[in-house]
Amino acid sequence: MRVTRIILILASIALIASFFLPYFARTDEESNEALTNAVEAVKPFESVDISGKDLVKPSLLTYTRIYFQGREEIFRDPTEGLIYAGLYCIIPLFGLLMLIFALCKKPIPILIFSILVGIAAYAVHWDFEARGIISTADVAPATGYYLIYACVAILFIVSICMIVAKSKAKKINT
Repeated sequence: MRVTRIILILASIALIASFFLPYFARTDEESNEALTNAVEAVKPFESVDISGKDLVKPSLLTYTRIYFQGREEIFRDPTEGLIYAGLYCIIPLFGLLMLIFALCKKPIPILIFSILVGIAAYAVHWDFEARGIISTADVAPATGYYLIYACVAILFIVSICMIVAKSKAKKINT
């Protein structure tokens, strides 16, 4: 049971870290070089504090910053940008909650939140595809993308194992 708890803690930490790791990467070297060599003053949006270098391997944090800071410029509606930024922030927030539940040895909430994170990750991916961010041939999923799904699977499976182990221990003690 101690090993399952350690796995849950590590997977929760990795899920939180996935928010800061590259979510997508550009595979076209020409566009990578152009973005990397872009002058810092050249910004895709006036209201957003990012440069071309930030868009070579953007993380969910980068997308959150873009949609939060540029919500009026990009969407013409501040509420829509907040909804997208909130959707992206759900993943590390739920990761933090699962870390707390793992420290408290509560597998059922971890199971529920792992399902919710899986749904949120799918919604983020669907959103990126629907708006054409990842539909181009020169964009491929990166570390953060795969790490989210791996952590969801690990958290889901290990929380079930922990629930089964707890119920077996309860039967032995009674």
